Amino acid sequence: MILKILVLGACGTMGSSVVRDLVKGEDVGQVVAADRSLDLNRLHESVRNSPKLLTATIDVEDFDGLVKLMKESDVVVNVVGPYYKYGLHTMRAAIEARTNYIDIMDDYDTTIEAFGLDEEAKAAGVSICIGFGSSPGFNNIIVKYAADKLDQVEEADILWLYTLNDTGGAGVVAHMFHALEGAVPQHLNGELTFVPAGTGVEEVEFVEPFGRCPVYYVGHPEPVTIPRYIKGMKTCVNKAGILPLWGNQLFKDLLDYGFVSEEPITVGGHSITPEQFISEFIQSAPSFKKHVEEWTTEAGKIIVKGYKDGTPVTYTYSSSGQMAPGTGIPASICAQMLVLGEITEKGVVAPEGCVDPKRFFARFAKRGFRMTEMKSVTGEVEL
Repeated sequence: MILKILVLGACGTMGSSVVRDLVKGEDVGQVVAADRSLDLNRLHESVRNSPKLLTATIDVEDFDGLVKLMKESDVVVNVVGPYYKYGLHTMRAAIEARTNYIDIMDDYDTTIEAFGLDEEAKAAGVSICIGFGSSPGFNNIIVKYAADKLDQVEEADILWLYTLNDTGGAGVVAHMFHALEGAVPQHLNGELTFVPAGTGVEEVEFVEPFGRCPVYYVGHPEPVTIPRYIKGMKTCVNKAGILPLWGNQLFKDLLDYGFVSEEPITVGGHSITPEQFISEFIQSAPSFKKHVEEWTTEAGKIIVKGYKDGTPVTYTYSSSGQMAPGTGIPASICAQMLVLGEITEKGVVAPEGCVDPKRFFARFAKRGFRMTEMKSVTGEVEL
């Protein structure tokens, strides 16, 4: 049987990374690269020359066309962002098409809304797998991996750095502004609580060459989904910072003074939102990029605390790498796991609710990924 996987937004930075990994899959027969602007030059040469590659032109706002295209595939990977604009619309199309779905959604508000489609997805017999990129996605699976070693999980801290010259596309910049705006969810004292974005500042030691950097509360799905599956947690937080360090104040000022408003303005007879301009400028303007050119990779740190046999145990995981492969490869792996029946849950589900961490990491290790784990056990000294 030829397995066919559809990738929406395939010619974007993240989508092209997903497609590149999928065509290498031994169990993948065909990969449909679909985009509103189908520019194959944005795909890696190995993808363009692959006999597995098919193409399609689609605007995700065309609901009927989207449903029709989805029906022709075994699973759809949606990499069209920002998800607070397009996520629910595309999920509904997958439910209508009765096609299993995976995305890399990183917006907390749309994540909360997505669970409202759970019963509808179950009735259609489909899996709507949300947040299967890096953060969320890879990070959630790390937390689940640590949780499986513990009798009780008390706390999970997801900490990461966003670097301004790691090519993620203008959609990623827009997402960061969204994550830094208003009140954002954190799981504190055993319940979901909304706190001001940018508060809760602390200094965290990341792997070299990043060193000690400030991080603070941001709006992300992990505090929403992880306690849903790992019961009894008192704390689950998501904190991030920006490199270079002056980027933290820059993003705050742009938000405070309305430079990322979504209200259109007219410039030279053309309608554009300030958010669109600023996001594109930060991502691609040479005059800006020369100031951030050294910051090309990102760092992450996951801290999971709990108890094993009554003894306090802490697991700490550290990693670094570029955003595109770090996001695209997990999405590709999980799409293949879904097609092969290694993910079986129906309805709306997050990674920690349906992925076997050991199976996932075994696949990731084959792609050259490495991560460090540190275990700390607190107990009395035996005399």
